[in-house]
Amino acid sequence: MEGDGLVARGQSGEQGLVCGVLAGKYRRHFGNHLFVCPKQAGHAGYAGSKKVNKILINYNMYTNLALLGLRLAVGVIFFKHSLPKLKNYKMMAQGMGMSPSFVLALGIVEFLSALGLALGVYTQAAAVLLSVVMVGAIYFKILKWKVPFIAMDKMGWEFDLVLLASNLALLAVGPGSFIV
Repeated sequence: MEGDGLVARGQSGEQGLVCGVLAGKYRRHFGNHLFVCPKQAGHAGYAGSKKVNKILINYNMYTNLALLGLRLAVGVIFFKHSLPKLKNYKMMAQGMGMSPSFVLALGIVEFLSALGLALGVYTQAAAVLLSVVMVGAIYFKILKWKVPFIAMDKMGWEFDLVLLASNLALLAVGPGSFIV
């Protein structure tokens, strides 16, 4: 990077304006975080406001911190939700209409996956397991228990959908650089 942080030069001397997500031949020069647009008149990235581009670029340095926050938030949620399944799995099984061994196994998966997310260890494997758990939870809430998307008297399945999306994002992006 040179100048005001908007112009970048590749290994073979190409110059361009940083304007978004990485693509094309510039991937090998600039890594996975920046896309360098050729400097040409009328190009949206070049013709746009340098101040706006500078603000957007500065957020890239917080990506790893944001991934850590997402991992910790999702990990804490699943950790707290796994404890009743581990401590009172027989009672939970009666309330859920499932076998006690299945609820215990579900609690173990949630507990270990939560630890994996929080520590950044096997994050993508944990995200896959928790995504499967959330697809199952959404399935049961919609088709078996007839729970609406949002309910005032009980938890709808909107929270499950957010947890599913969070796990899919962690699966796609990975844990970031703050890991154990």
